[in-house]
Parts: sequence; C-alpha cells; structure tokens
Amino acid sequence: MIDPFFKLNNGDKALKLESFSIFDERLKTSKHLCNLLYYPEKLENITIEGITFENFSFAKTTIDNVIFKKCTFTDCLFIGTHFIGGSIHRCQFTRCNFFRATFKGVYAKPSQFKSAIQNNKYANIAVSLFNQLRNVYKEDSQKEYKSEAEYYFYKWKRIELVNSAKMDGVKWYQYTPQRIGSFLYGLLFGFGYRLRNLIVTTFVVLSVLISINHCYDYLIFKSVSDQSIIKSIYFTITTMATLGASNISGFTEFGYFIVVINVLVGISLLTITINSIFKKILK
Repeated sequence: MIDPFFKLNNGDKALKLESFSIFDERLKTSKHLCNLLYYPEKLENITIEGITFENFSFAKTTIDNVIFKKCTFTDCLFIGTHFIGGSIHRCQFTRCNFFRATFKGVYAKPSQFKSAIQNNKYANIAVSLFNQLRNVYKEDSQKEYKSEAEYYFYKWKRIELVNSAKMDGVKWYQYTPQRIGSFLYGLLFGFGYRLRNLIVTTFVVLSVLISINHCYDYLIFKSVSDQSIIKSIYFTITTMATLGASNISGFTEFGYFIVVINVLVGISLLTITINSIFKKILK
C-alpha cells in the first residue's frame, strides 16, 4: 500500500498536463491549480507569480531557471524533482513531499519550507530537504540564509535521530536525556545558528537573575540598607560578565553561592554566544 504522503489525494482523478503549453494556458486562466499532474520532464525559463498549487504534482520534473513569486503550495509532490537555478520568493510550502528532491543554484529563503513537512514520521525527508538547501547556501551570494537552513536541518535531525533509535529498538530511557537536551538547546539557543533565540534567552535569564538578586538581597548581602534595583542590575551584570564580584564585598554565605550561580550562567551564555558568532563568521 502506497503511503498517502507519496501520492496525490484522489490521484486517480488527477488530470495530466501533457505539455507545457497546456500548463501555460492554465496559468493564464486560473490562479488556483488543483488536482493536476505536470507531466513533461522539464519546466524551464518562466516566471510564475501569485498562483496557488493544491494537490499538484511536479514529481520527477526538472525545474530549470524558473522564478516562483508569491505562490502557495499545499499537498504538493516534489518527489525526485530537480531544482536548477531560478529563485523562490515569498512562497509557502505546506505538507509538500520533497523526497529525493535536489537543489542547485536556487535562491530561496529557507523559512518558506518550514511547514513543508509537518509529520515527525517524515523527519528524514525534512533533513534531506534542508541539507540540500544548506549546501546551496554555502555560496557567497546566499550566506545570509546559511544559518537559517542550518537551524532547520538540526531541528529535524534531532527528530530523525529519535526515530532511528526507536526503529533500532533502543530503550526510551537511553535516548530521552539526549532528546531533552537537544530540544532545550534548539529552543533556547537555536542550535547555535539562530541568534534571536540566544538574544531572547539571554534577556530572560538576565531579567530573572536581576529579579532574584534584588528580591533576596537581604539574604545575599550582610547590609541591604543602600541596595536598589540599579545596584542589583550592576551586581548581576558584573558577576556574569567579569566572572566574579571582586569590587563588591559584604556577602553572606548564601551570597557567595549566588555569585557562583551568576558566574556559571555568565560563562555558559558567553561560550554559546562566542560559538554562535564563530559559526556566523566561518560558515
């Protein structure tokens, strides 16, 4: 039995577009192409704009130097499709199968494909898709998309590793710790490739530590008569950034413990930040 993700819905009723001229005529007369199968081996040298493709198949088609603009693809098949050159601008792919699809010299923002695969069962297809895209983004002209493609690649790679472990009969308690750690690393730090995750996490952590240091200053310092929110901010940032509080004294035993916590958090955030910056520069 064929997996539903690998065939068109009501595929036996789908109409075959036997030639490019028939396809071109459809583009000129409708903005919504549904239940159709592009049958020629090639689609080349054309700009397609503002078209909704639904339950449409480009399987085993070589799409050469084609520009897609503001198009929507829903429940579409790109099985064995070869994208060569061209570009994809402001498009959206939802529940689309890119099994064994290849990309070469295509200019496209990777987030357009983030909803292409929605079922974790097909994580291997998503991994292959974003691996193809990140290889494309190694080119100098597309370095701005490289980190984004890397993020989605590692996001799906984490899921694929879990799927592989289950298929290999690995016990849940053996892969769960790594699964949780990888999930948190992706959520909080974007696998080191999405700086906005790191920035948000840093801001939240800093805010929490400042609040704790301010609310419990009477436990941290021997004297709290002159403590203020500004001094709590200064104390938190200096202990995190300078790995200590050499210019601040008068701690309680609990206060020294808080200093250690601030230092460890500061080291962790600094290490991840430097790692992310190097990934941006070197890749």
